[in-house]
Amino acid sequence: MKRHLLAKLWLSLWFGGSFIWWAFGSRPAFVLNRVLSEPRIPSLPAGADAYGRNLIEVLSQASLLSFAFAAVCVIASAAVALFVAGLTPNLPDWFSRPIEWTLQFLLAFPSLLFAIMVAGFLGPGRTTVAAALILGSAPGLTRVLWVRAREISQQEFIWAARSLGASPLRLAIKHYLPHLSSLVSVKIPSMLAHAIVAEASLSFLGLGFPVGHESWGSLLAQARDYLIEAPHISIFVGTPLVLSLLALEVISKPARDELV
Repeated sequence: MKRHLLAKLWLSLWFGGSFIWWAFGSRPAFVLNRVLSEPRIPSLPAGADAYGRNLIEVLSQASLLSFAFAAVCVIASAAVALFVAGLTPNLPDWFSRPIEWTLQFLLAFPSLLFAIMVAGFLGPGRTTVAAALILGSAPGLTRVLWVRAREISQQEFIWAARSLGASPLRLAIKHYLPHLSSLVSVKIPSMLAHAIVAEASLSFLGLGFPVGHESWGSLLAQARDYLIEAPHISIFVGTPLVLSLLALEVISKPARDELV
């Protein structure tokens, strides 16, 4: 329980503080005479990056951008998965079978590898990252919900609703979605952690956000280039990322245990 509270506290403090800084703070300024400066209190608590910007300012905005973008993509993936899994069990086999085969084909590739493949075809940019994250995370969740929906379809209340003439859309809205939503809420924190890792990986490889829009991955790529001259960049960029991912996994674990 303490770990659960600490995880929530960390996420609230880090991303809440990042949002406050983004909303009310100053924008990072390029100061050439402090390029790669080491941390010093109070002016540069985390040092400066390769462009002389206050690293804590850049990192707060970059982490907020990565988190918000990953959250939007996860919500979109969950919406697609709920729609497909909630509607297809009530449709004829000739319609649902191709969808199932498509899911099996997409699941043949690891989600991160599939995201990199999509980004490699489309080129860098926000749209590419969004498509890669959604196509990388939606198939796995859809498959889990699909199996659960098949189990629900054999319940007596579903047979009763069908015998009373309920349409596939009504069955999906009234019966399937309420049961599947609880499963989605359990998977959301873990999916969010995986989406943040995928976005950071794409940006680290140069396939993410365009130049001028820093994210966790682009800052890690900068830290790699100056690992010897300025190790503080990798420390202050990587530590919040690791702690945030661990916090999301800690939050998701009790919910998974209750579901089981």
